[in-house]
Amino acid sequence: MIWTSRDGLTWQRATAAQLGLAGPGETVQSISYVTSRGNATVISGAVTARTGTYSAAWLSTNGGTAWTRLKIPADHGAGTTISGVASDGSGLIAVRPGRTRPVRRTASPTSRRTGGRGSTRRPSSRTRTRAGGRPAW
Repeated sequence: MIWTSRDGLTWQRATAAQLGLAGPGETVQSISYVTSRGNATVISGAVTARTGTYSAAWLSTNGGTAWTRLKIPADHGAGTTISGVASDGSGLIAVRPGRTRPVRRTASPTSRRTGGRGSTRRPSSRTRTRAGGRPAW
């Protein structure tokens, strides 16, 4: 359920589908972020469909009466979730966290000496090593 108000005193109730937030076979699970600039309001949240849950964002330019789904790029190292929306003097801002490669962790020399609590990966004869004999991964 979505509640909108132009003055904060009188509120109108509508469903996500009535406002154009949910497409066929979709359910809006949450609205997590909101920002506005001039007559433009942007909201973002989680949508569930047959294929899973994903982030989405919408724009309204008429006080929340109707919404248009936005296509915010998720390339150049950006992830697919939306972690915030904002505005500044230049316009509207959408934040997507950057994607990073997983970091391989090895046990510290102290851990190896104290019984190897946790996981220890030891280099094999085929593992490249750096100066000092440390693995190059």
